[in-house]
Amino acid sequence: MPIVSLFGPDGSGKSSLAVGGVTELVKETPAENMLFEPNNEDALLDRIEKVLSMSKEQLTDIGIGLRTSVLHKFRDDKIKSQLFNSLLGDTLT
Repeated sequence: MPIVSLFGPDGSGKSSLAVGGVTELVKETPAENMLFEPNNEDALLDRIEKVLSMSKEQLTDIGIGLRTSVLHKFRDDKIKSQLFNSLLGDTLT
């Protein structure tokens, strides 16, 4: 399973494979640029170098932005609405 969090709780940088739901979680966030394809060592090395060159403040800002985006995507009201619509569709209209 790919790493979902790009940054550890101690601020250490991580990267993530561009597979599964990870791409949807980081879509339209600065973290989207940190994804790499499986078996692409050059891309992995590039992402590691990019993370190592960033300041702790930059990493924190990306992490906070990603957290905010994920919380927005998985708001209770949004999930309830999507679940309701997927189960019942337009049967009530």
